[in-house]
Amino acid sequence: MRPWAGVNWFGVEYPNNSAIYERNANLSTSLKADSTYIPPPDGGWMEQLTKMISDPSTADSNAFSKFLLFQQSGWSLSAASPELDAYLGELNNLGPLSVQDGLAIEFNATTYLEPTFSSSTGLLGTVSQRIFVNFSQSDGAYNLSNFAVVPYFQKNSTFLSDNDLDDAIDGYLRIMINGLAALNKSVLLESTKSQSSASLNSFYLNANTVTAKMPYGALFLSAFDPRNKSLSMILHYGTDSRLSASSNFPSAGYRLLQTVVQLNQAALRAFSNGNSTLAEATITQGLRIFPVQISTATTLNFSGLIGRILYPFGVSFLLPIFVIALVKEKEDRIFIMMKMNGIKPWAYYLSHYATFFALCFLSTAVFVIGGKGVKLQLFTETNSFVLFVIFFLWGNVQIMLAFLLATFFNKSRVALVITFLIVLVGVIISLVLADLFNNGSQSAALNIWAPFGFYRALSLMNTATYADNQKV
Repeated sequence: MRPWAGVNWFGVEYPNNSAIYERNANLSTSLKADSTYIPPPDGGWMEQLTKMISDPSTADSNAFSKFLLFQQSGWSLSAASPELDAYLGELNNLGPLSVQDGLAIEFNATTYLEPTFSSSTGLLGTVSQRIFVNFSQSDGAYNLSNFAVVPYFQKNSTFLSDNDLDDAIDGYLRIMINGLAALNKSVLLESTKSQSSASLNSFYLNANTVTAKMPYGALFLSAFDPRNKSLSMILHYGTDSRLSASSNFPSAGYRLLQTVVQLNQAALRAFSNGNSTLAEATITQGLRIFPVQISTATTLNFSGLIGRILYPFGVSFLLPIFVIALVKEKEDRIFIMMKMNGIKPWAYYLSHYATFFALCFLSTAVFVIGGKGVKLQLFTETNSFVLFVIFFLWGNVQIMLAFLLATFFNKSRVALVITFLIVLVGVIISLVLADLFNNGSQSAALNIWAPFGFYRALSLMNTATYADNQKV
């Protein structure tokens, strides 16, 4: 049985919501004209096939194996009640096409992938078709033999009931089983590590040749009423234990799903009743093993957006207080009096450093615990060790800056105003820098002024909590 892919899209206009499930969804229509019904690799399947034929050393052998495994040579038997034969229409096998004709179809893929309804071709003539590639192997090299356009429907007007279709399928099944029995299956008995891509590809090529002669199923149109937009169809898509053992023949469920999707699309256009929009309408259906939930609701993270402004202020207000304390003691000659009483300068500065650091620790603890308590994302989604390191360094930076700035002032009032302005302007400039360096690293020269480095780190951590795919 053919293994399931992670996702199948039975159309070309599918969404690009996942880099895994909808890989390369933005490729042009002609690059999605293959019959794998799975998202293509980079450049599309046709680019990989071109490399495999022209220069195998540059091709992705694993991608080529996937292509051989997943491309669908699907065709089905069809019949209808005599009075509905014209409604059923036809979609005949165009036969093996030359490389030139196949490439011409690829470049004009829209005509086949999105056909319009016509009463002359009926319901089946509106089924979307794709390209199936036949290869041959010679001396380890792969040669493109020809192209086929699939799916197609082998119509038999002599079948008057669905029982006739059932008998016909039984005959094709016997032929296929005999063909598969004659294949060399030794590569399937080897361990995964010992299997070579060349051996697997050779087996898939031979198996594809056999299974391509087996119809995916059969359909019988028993009722069709375009005015009331209704139809009734009997579908024959079963399985057989020997058929299930085939390595590259789709399961009954997959074949049925693929056919139902194609017929739904065809019925939509057939029921257009002169409406040109419906006659050209396309509904792309898909199947995903692991679907994801995507919300179209508009969500605004106010705490994150406002936090990029408020957080820097919240952790910088101690700097003016430290500067005022130092300048006030200098202004009132307190430091000089302490020295006259025998206090060593290193003891004076160390005591201030310890006091300031204790205040930084307490204010940071309140800041972090409060943030976690009200579930602010900066604190709930950032690693605790990272928060500790950032705020520990910032506390020391504030103290060093306080000692530095205090040397420039003799009046506490002037120190208060100037220091608050430094904090205010610094935060505003950091917001501008955050926008300027939104997609890159901030210039190292700016980090000479330590607050800019801290504000940048705080901004990146805050943004990473609410922005998708944000790199920190």
